[in-house]
Amino acid sequence: MSELSARKTGNPFDAGVRDTQRLKGLSSPEEREAVSADIHTLGRDGYLILEGLLSADTVAEIGVEMDTIHATTTLGITDFEGFRTKRIYNVMKKMRSADALCTHPRILAITEGYLHSQIQLSDRHHPAARRNLPGAASRRQRLPPAAPAPTTHGRRPVGH
Repeated sequence: MSELSARKTGNPFDAGVRDTQRLKGLSSPEEREAVSADIHTLGRDGYLILEGLLSADTVAEIGVEMDTIHATTTLGITDFEGFRTKRIYNVMKKMRSADALCTHPRILAITEGYLHSQIQLSDRHHPAARRNLPGAASRRQRLPPAAPAPTTHGRRPVGH
């Protein structure tokens, strides 16, 4: 299916469209091949820890900004948000230090390789953008198989 016929059928996930989109990506096929082990680990385990990706100073800066934003964030007002949870929406608008997470070449290559170049991401569900307070209900949200639920496996997300 060509890109034009995909527009007519409305199927952006068709294999032919994915192949076309892969060429328009933010990372090259070579960059995605270089992180193929990371992509495999993410698919197998549902999470990926990239040690040493950011400097300690950048991690500290992100943590300080998250704490500052959480200090002025109100509690959720719906069952979905959680009445004892603080969620930061539009993280990228509120803090620039996290840009490194969205623009790092390795992260881009892993994301595009894992999602088959179908990057349509929202930052609002980032674990660091949500803070559950004592008494908050812990509700897991079902994500499609292509996007397993993030987990920190005993590690605290940035800003906690």
